[in-house]
Amino acid sequence: MKMKVYWVYKILPAFVFFTERFIPKKYQVAVTRFFICVFVRPNHIHQKCFIEHELTHVKQTYRTLFLFPFLYLIPYFRFMFEAEAYARQAICFGKKEYVHWFAQELIKHYNLNISYKKAYNKILNYYNRFRR
Repeated sequence: MKMKVYWVYKILPAFVFFTERFIPKKYQVAVTRFFICVFVRPNHIHQKCFIEHELTHVKQTYRTLFLFPFLYLIPYFRFMFEAEAYARQAICFGKKEYVHWFAQELIKHYNLNISYKKAYNKILNYYNRFRR
């Protein structure tokens, strides 16, 4: 199992492991219960934008003083966390058009009961803020 350390906020570690273990079958990348470890399937080792999405969750973990896993259970916070992560992922891909696709993912897979417009606008808001 290969491992790489990324530094979030320039001083806090995020451990990225390239392995088939600990990742649910329907995903290619996942954050663990500890929320500072990211697991990536070896065939996605060069998919830096997926890793960027998960590293955003690591930042959120640190930013919330490790309350992230509990806050994530609340739909409002899950929406905010995922919108931020998808915005970072869209920036990594370098295409604003990904905001549309990620908004669809957000309404389909996260059980949030939100409209496409709300998801799109929230991701776009983060996208524009981070692009500055």
